Amino acid sequence: MKSIDTFSNYFDFKELVWTIGYRLTAYIGSTNVQTVKAWLQSGLPETLEERMKAAFDVAMPIRQAESEYIAQWFLWGNLDAMPTTDSPATLLREAADIQAARTALMVRARKDFLDNVASDLKDVESRLKEWISQANMPPHMRYKVGITHDCKRLCLTLLHAGFSLEQQRKWDHGEDWPLWEDLIAAVPEMTKARTSPNIDTGCPFRYLRCSPK
Repeated sequence: MKSIDTFSNYFDFKELVWTIGYRLTAYIGSTNVQTVKAWLQSGLPETLEERMKAAFDVAMPIRQAESEYIAQWFLWGNLDAMPTTDSPATLLREAADIQAARTALMVRARKDFLDNVASDLKDVESRLKEWISQANMPPHMRYKVGITHDCKRLCLTLLHAGFSLEQQRKWDHGEDWPLWEDLIAAVPEMTKARTSPNIDTGCPFRYLRCSPK
């Protein structure tokens, strides 16, 4: 697996479009989808190379660690695939100092998507299970932990019932998880875990990935 810094020496515009899609590429380039299709045939204008390279540098490590859909979600800044004034795509589109924007987004991408790794997921799972078995959880809440079948991720899920949508949104963003200070005191690795909503179950989860070999 390539590191986040490896892509700084490599750029492929077609691969960028394949990863983030025509519409997002067009938005960052302040143009339309038809123009992006033309660029794939005739070449990217030189005036946009630095801007598109910055988008490539940010998107590719996220795609490698997660998927192209997560890379798109990060750049759009939401699940609706619509840019906001403070979304990464808008920053890349409007930045006068493109390298400063790239650096800021790379730091954010590393924190949000790339640093959530642990060297021994089974050991982390064991310590989490021990803590969960002894935790005095609030009513109608409990934690569940497990490792995926491919042994690449450990997931800690917050199961809950009967709480307001506002409380659930906080949990989806990693806020106010019950007994969290006690949990990370027992299992410090979880401070690096990424928080994500589970659209299918409605229960948020945090996960760690195994360290790349």
